[in-house]
Amino acid sequence: MVKVPHVAMANLIAGKRVVPELIQRDFTPANIIQHLKRLLPDGPDRESMRVELAVIRQALRAHPGSEPGGAIQRVAAVVQKELEADFPAAVQTAQP
Repeated sequence: MVKVPHVAMANLIAGKRVVPELIQRDFTPANIIQHLKRLLPDGPDRESMRVELAVIRQALRAHPGSEPGGAIQRVAAVVQKELEADFPAAVQTAQP
């Protein structure tokens, strides 16, 4: 079993709670409404979440000195590098 401080991907990436995590017994209509009441109107809670989510979005887009294209391309490059290291013959024959 893996222990992590958060379960929501945004919170894991940020390293802190940015979005509510309503799981298991906490996922109730009352709790959903409670969180929505704080986020739906303009105000500090909504603005704070918007700012934090923008930081996460930027972190996923690109890193200085890396290939353009964002997180998906970076992950694909890492996977390809690992495959080439572990299975060089298979990767070479699979290329067009």
